[in-house]
Amino acid sequence: MCCDEVVYIFVLTLCLMLGVAPSISAVNYTFATINVPGAYRTEAHGINNSGQIVGIFSDFTGTHGFLKNGNSFTTIDLTPWGTTEALGINGLGQIVGSTGSDGFLIDGSEVTIITVPGQSWSYASGINDTSQTVGTFAEPYRTRGYLKDGDTFIAIDGPNALYTEARSINNLGQIVGNFTDASEFHAFLKDGDSLTLVEVPGSTGTEVSGINSTGQIVGTFRDTDGVVHGFVRDGTTFMLVDVPNAIAPNFTQAKGINDLGQIVGWFEDASGTHAFLAEPTILLSPNGGEIIPAGSPSTIKWVAPAEAVKFKLRYSLDNGLTWIPIPKTSNFITGTSYDWAVPTPLGNKTKCLVRVKGFDDKGNRLGVDKSDATFTIEVLTITDPISSDTCTSGQPCWIAWNRSAYIDAHTGKLSYSSNGGLTWKLITNTIAESDTSYTLWAPMVGVTKKDCRVKLVYKNDKGITVGTATSGRFTINTP
Repeated sequence: MCCDEVVYIFVLTLCLMLGVAPSISAVNYTFATINVPGAYRTEAHGINNSGQIVGIFSDFTGTHGFLKNGNSFTTIDLTPWGTTEALGINGLGQIVGSTGSDGFLIDGSEVTIITVPGQSWSYASGINDTSQTVGTFAEPYRTRGYLKDGDTFIAIDGPNALYTEARSINNLGQIVGNFTDASEFHAFLKDGDSLTLVEVPGSTGTEVSGINSTGQIVGTFRDTDGVVHGFVRDGTTFMLVDVPNAIAPNFTQAKGINDLGQIVGWFEDASGTHAFLAEPTILLSPNGGEIIPAGSPSTIKWVAPAEAVKFKLRYSLDNGLTWIPIPKTSNFITGTSYDWAVPTPLGNKTKCLVRVKGFDDKGNRLGVDKSDATFTIEVLTITDPISSDTCTSGQPCWIAWNRSAYIDAHTGKLSYSSNGGLTWKLITNTIAESDTSYTLWAPMVGVTKKDCRVKLVYKNDKGITVGTATSGRFTINTP
């Protein structure tokens, strides 16, 4: 092997929120230790969506940058005195970093030195897929962050800052960094003209280093004992990222994150300083908001670390209160997709979730993820009339519906209610399997009825109910 990799499993969640009630979101990571051959110190600072990793290593000749592509390491040296640091990489494989006095951009075989006008020194630390670059530069009396967009440099300063650094930029142009004012050190997220603080509650200091295009932020914080931990912030939820067997005080430093949620950084243990790659198990679909026909074939997709070789799938119809195995035998599944035969409940289910758990070849659980939001399994939906619709007595009133083509519907019965569903009157019991609409001659009413509803019930050829739906409340006016 060209590198020393050790895999660990670790699960820990830090339920920390800013000003709202806690939202618990457990994340499981598989940790791989990365050491550049011959180095006594290795740090990873950036990762792109292809899994290419850049960072820094030290040996007895100095400090060098590196690119890790699969199992291959490439050393990056732009000075003869060993002061090169590779700090960021984008989806095009462009790499930015520091020579010790200037920033640089490597694009294939071409190297460009980035010099900020008026600087005494600078470095580049982040680059997105449109080649927008962020970094830090020093003026005679202060240090400032910058955004380089084409040939234009835009200075970035924290409020009342004596020192500002811009560390990372995503494809939406959101920038994270840190600044120091007269009293303390702060982390920030800059989104357009808005700058908001990023603070791990209960910590004595927060530093941010990376942001991906889903808005997830990684960094480090110091606890009340002075120990440094890594974290990832997803929305308003902070989750702990700590490598097992790391030691204080520089426990774990999370530095970069890609759009797949893979995190890189470095940690210290009894043998030295090592880089790490933390890989989550992530469910891709269904991931929330989908409307899936009942009984249909639907592909569940996920990504997972290479060490996860088998999986278990479950689904929930009640927002996670109960979970049902997929398939029903609870067998392990291989691969990273599964063709699911969607269940056929009697009515629509709007609070559905899918969950995937990954296991190694010994049966140890490596990771778990579930749909980010609920999705719908649709059996039958009445699309007309809807709430706020009005029909007139003795006039045609249009009724229409959507039905899953995968349920065994033979005949349907339509009924209506003028009292919100307390009692029902038959319209017709001859709805055919192929029907998708029916024209009702609205019944005669002596006074306006504002709480009317329509109900459709389908049965199979054995007379067993296979689907039922009720419309929203609508109005029937007098002639």
